[in-house]
Amino acid sequence: MSAKIMFTELKRAYSHGYMNYIPKFQETFPELKHISREELADRFIKLGIEFYTAERKPVPLLIRLTMPFAFITFVIMILLSPLHYLITGRWRYDLKDNSKIMNWFDAVGF
Repeated sequence: MSAKIMFTELKRAYSHGYMNYIPKFQETFPELKHISREELADRFIKLGIEFYTAERKPVPLLIRLTMPFAFITFVIMILLSPLHYLITGRWRYDLKDNSKIMNWFDAVGF
């Protein structure tokens, strides 16, 4: 997830926003079905549990203009993947080492 933080902004969901998350908890944990959503929200507030949503920020124009270079970089990465396999023994690129490249690809729409 840290790779996507560069182009997303976290926004806190306040008490009225808890209602959007609570049904998912009740589906995941069937034993919570006997507790109402309001009571569950009150328990989350008492425990100090806060929820955040990820909102996409608009991508700056300069990054969008780099789309041709991103495409060229993507093609080069694919062409060099056999060499990468010979060196590392893995076909895929490690996301931790290339987080800026992956953020860039995500921003331009790859």
